[in-house]
Amino acid sequence: MSAAGVLRGAAWTYGAQIATIMLQLAYAATTSRLVGAGGFGTYAVSLIVAGMVTLLASSGLGQSVGRLMELQAGQLSKLNLFSWLVGSIASAFVYLSADTWATIWGDSEAASPIRMTAALALVSPPLGVATGLMRRTGEFRSLAVLTLFCNAVGMLAGGFAAYQWRSASSLVASAIIAQCLLVVCATYQSRKYLLRSPCGSKIRSLVIFSWKITIANMLSYFTGNITRWGVSRMMGPAALGSWNRAEVVTTIPFQQLQSAMVQAVYPEFRHDIDSPKRARQVWPEMLTLAAWVAFPTASVLAVLGPEVIPVLLGPGWTETSQLVPYLAVAAGLQLISTLLASAVEALGRFGWIWSTQGILITVQLISLFVLWIYRDLIVAVSALIVTGLVRHAYHVFLCVRANYIGFPRLARGYAEAVTASLLLSGPLLLLLNGLSKTGSPLPYFVLALVPLLSFGCLFVLIRRSLLIEILAKYGWIPSKVLSLLQIRRK
Repeated sequence: MSAAGVLRGAAWTYGAQIATIMLQLAYAATTSRLVGAGGFGTYAVSLIVAGMVTLLASSGLGQSVGRLMELQAGQLSKLNLFSWLVGSIASAFVYLSADTWATIWGDSEAASPIRMTAALALVSPPLGVATGLMRRTGEFRSLAVLTLFCNAVGMLAGGFAAYQWRSASSLVASAIIAQCLLVVCATYQSRKYLLRSPCGSKIRSLVIFSWKITIANMLSYFTGNITRWGVSRMMGPAALGSWNRAEVVTTIPFQQLQSAMVQAVYPEFRHDIDSPKRARQVWPEMLTLAAWVAFPTASVLAVLGPEVIPVLLGPGWTETSQLVPYLAVAAGLQLISTLLASAVEALGRFGWIWSTQGILITVQLISLFVLWIYRDLIVAVSALIVTGLVRHAYHVFLCVRANYIGFPRLARGYAEAVTASLLLSGPLLLLLNGLSKTGSPLPYFVLALVPLLSFGCLFVLIRRSLLIEILAKYGWIPSKVLSLLQIRRK
């Protein structure tokens, strides 16, 4: 697939996810008025437990399909049957162990919604195969439309369930309905591969690669949830519910964008498995483009979020808004670090992955100790920023050493994206503080002048940036715009 094709795929995926985010905000605003913070905490526990089992069962099946150089119907049909078998085992495990997991997390109310998430464990493995195949065949538009439709149906049904029962179990209904509907639609869409006679090539190599990814993702799961477990045990489900609420408007939108990017580019990494020559040129450009999206967006959300969210979503969000700046920065970093981590994963560099997870688990254990001392949610969410920085810095180091990334070009792209973020968020923060306080020490003409100077500097930066160079290289900027900026297409 060409660079333009990858961009179109990401655009279709993210366009559908943007619409989903809008629905999620309306859904969150409604359910936050119907279910309290404790209910959201119990709901968060149930999803964390289901997520662990889902990772164990299926995390690598979609990636295995994405790496295939050739598609064989018999092989894929056999893999689909295998995924349903694994899903059935995972589902039974979730259902039977619900009480145990509720005890581990210190929330006896979580047992019932955990049992309900057994349905998610059942369909997640075949869903990974079906959607992974659609991305491998370039059916981004169809997958985007199907995903949006199923999410919309799930949230409508989930909203009705929350209105009727006002419990953590009712919050789980949305995800269950959406995923069950999507696996049916995606499997039917790819029926010429998945519903054929299961014969042909063996699936052993695909399953082995899948389980290696599963082990890596299980380590990643523990890295991401050690601190959450500490919050639940030390501060109670309500504190975890506040964290979960704040993630709805910070982490989840970035994860949607992250998912769109990774889904579009992951199959393309198969071209870099045998040689780093292509990667050395393409990967810094890919990461630079992502940084220009993630860093400015995260910085603006960090400034505006605490002011806007309580107004838009109601009084139930006031307490959680103080977490938004930290989670916004962590989410922006996570988008970049996950993009590079997915490239490392596609290469099959599992030695790099094991060592990375060992370092990150150590960081999280230190964070857990600090949380035990201070008992403060800010400590917990700040640990996410440290984790993202450490993971990405280590992966960049490994890729530069193996000649997959040219560091000077990447460093330039990151420096320009960070500078642009400061030029956007700095004046915005100054304006908000200056206008919201009576008797501000700064006169109004200074408050008006600073943004003008900042945007002027931002224009000069963008005009000379690596971002414009990359966009012009691939023909993603119209000639008239290039002429207006006095830039020559290289």
